[in-house]
Amino acid sequence: MKIDSLLLHALRSNEHFQFVTDVWTIVAKLPEGAKARFADRLEIFAATIADEDTVLKKIMKSTLTAHIHEADAARDSVYRGMVDAVKSFSNHFNPAARAAAERVMNTIRAYGNVAAKGEVEETSALANLLRDLRAKHADDAQAMGLTPWIEELETRNRTVEEMLLDRDVEIAGRPTEAMKTVRRRTDEAYRNVAVCVEALAMMEAPEAAAAIAVVIAEMNATIARYDHLVAQRRGRAAAKDKPAGGGGKPGGDGIEPMPMPDVPQAAPKDNNE
Repeated sequence: MKIDSLLLHALRSNEHFQFVTDVWTIVAKLPEGAKARFADRLEIFAATIADEDTVLKKIMKSTLTAHIHEADAARDSVYRGMVDAVKSFSNHFNPAARAAAERVMNTIRAYGNVAAKGEVEETSALANLLRDLRAKHADDAQAMGLTPWIEELETRNRTVEEMLLDRDVEIAGRPTEAMKTVRRRTDEAYRNVAVCVEALAMMEAPEAAAAIAVVIAEMNATIARYDHLVAQRRGRAAAKDKPAGGGGKPGGDGIEPMPMPDVPQAAPKDNNE
């Protein structure tokens, strides 16, 4: 089972840090015996993530950050209000109104707890959700009086998006050599961990291999999420430039991959047992 590729260099600094943090959380679910087989590489990965966090905190000190948090909180309030408005129709005496509420709620549920996502990911998720509500549920929204909620949430979401872009411009003007250096180290550590996880999936006993397969599936789902963010930003043309097949080498981002590290071999089984 392969770990999919991701354009690591195309992630913004905060996205990159969130990605490797997400991966660390997933890898921590591996069986203890499997983690012990490449504990040294896990320690290096954890150390590089901590270093990246330190550098990122220095870079992200922005006068806009507090305003973004306020705008995000206001956006979350409107989102929750819209969801509550839909839920209120779930108990409507009119069966048609209840059916409309159920259709809209199914679409909302498909995006998970949007308000709990990071600011960048939430902005993308809301843009897609609002597009779906307008394209698929225009009649339902009108019947429930939901259109003003949708319009207000679109306005709030655009405000946060513009503020995030402004902050990116502000940060882009600051020295980033330290971040480039630490990201290269983190990318190298991530690749080494990913290669070890793939190798262990083929080497471990069936029970452990099954647990590792679950971890790889979670990693690939996370990679797909961040890949979608990159594709949205780069546009369809850039997305088409990705090699077909989906199951590429870990860290397939145009940077020369690290040689496959040695993974400690399991002791051979005694066929006479």
